[in-house]
Amino acid sequence: MRPAPCSGQPWATPSGPPCEFGPAGALSARFPAGNVELVAGGWELGEATDDTRTGVLVAESLIERGELDLPDIFDRFRHWAASDPKVIGIQTEEVLTSGHP
Repeated sequence: MRPAPCSGQPWATPSGPPCEFGPAGALSARFPAGNVELVAGGWELGEATDDTRTGVLVAESLIERGELDLPDIFDRFRHWAASDPKVIGIQTEEVLTSGHP
């Protein structure tokens, strides 16, 4: 297995929260020097987002299982959702905490 496809995800995902849901030009106005210290309110530098955490769970499953094991990944996601993560998408939380496979 080659780790390269997953290696950029933990660095790219944290830039999303301050960029989402804003009007055109808001990001440039907020960060005129560019994306050098892009941190959303409530997030610490280097703190993992929900997308990063679930990406890590997929990678851990692939490494431990040696193949794509969807029930294992779903189980990992369910345990993560039950751990009261800082942020989780509304539909994601509903699916993972519903008790249904």
